[in-house]
Amino acid sequence: MSELLKKLGIEKEKVFNKDFDYFYDLYKQKALDFGRKGDLRFLKERGKVIIYVVMDEIGCPDSDSESSEDDRIYLD
Repeated sequence: MSELLKKLGIEKEKVFNKDFDYFYDLYKQKALDFGRKGDLRFLKERGKVIIYVVMDEIGCPDSDSESSEDDRIYLD
């Protein structure tokens, strides 16, 4: 089953690994500010960590009106 994810941000891998707890709390709060209570997912690509939140309700609109479909991906 696939998950719908919303991108919250990108951090450099070295900085992210040094202070994981800080970044986890920061992006968890950012997800809550968007109205998302799902788990955070972290993808490492080319020295960067991309932070996503799992969309808990697919039909729920984002509170961020500037958001586009480009910020969302499906993971299998």
